[in-house]
Amino acid sequence: DQVQGGGQAPFLAALAIARSYDDASPAGRTDVYGGTDDSHTLYRLDDRVWVPLATFSSQILALAVDPGFSRPNNPRLFVATQGAPFVAEVADHPSSVVVNPLGRNLTEAWITDVDTAPDLGQNPYLFVSTWGLGVHKLNLADPGGLWTPVGVDFPAWWTDCLVVSPVFNVDRAIYAGTQYGLLRGADFPGVRWAPIAAEVARDDEDPGFTTYTP
Repeated sequence: DQVQGGGQAPFLAALAIARSYDDASPAGRTDVYGGTDDSHTLYRLDDRVWVPLATFSSQILALAVDPGFSRPNNPRLFVATQGAPFVAEVADHPSSVVVNPLGRNLTEAWITDVDTAPDLGQNPYLFVSTWGLGVHKLNLADPGGLWTPVGVDFPAWWTDCLVVSPVFNVDRAIYAGTQYGLLRGADFPGVRWAPIAAEVARDDEDPGFTTYTP
């Protein structure tokens, strides 16, 4: 609950936890990442101290940790921001933190969330939801690749969050939480986004959703 150098921990508008986190020891209580919307700073938790890693030029809106996150080989996460760079890849190495902008052709989009395919090694795709422009994806294996829309006929609704299916390699499904409930799409050419025909509860504070994975 402290910041490195002194002071109370800031309000974290975005939070993500790597699979390497282990509550059994102080050394294992790390690789929890938080982003602020006022100072635009990305932090990593080291036991009880938040360590600043990088400062962006605009508000941090969402974080996603690489599903294959590991140290020292792959300490990678992704950051979505309100303005430039819009989306960035962050490599949290012990000796340095490397920020690689990935926004490219997203300059007209308001990013609301970011997620990855759960098998990023086999399906190297990064997804973002936007305010009124649907869901877009980027092929991380293509150094010069651009963001492209996922599916067709996404309603002109604002989207608060998205989740990629845990069996994405099978169904290619993506779920988006919008102002009018949940939508399901699929990363196949020409597949239309469609409302989920099920009773749902939503409110004005959090139109999102989560899953329980023991």
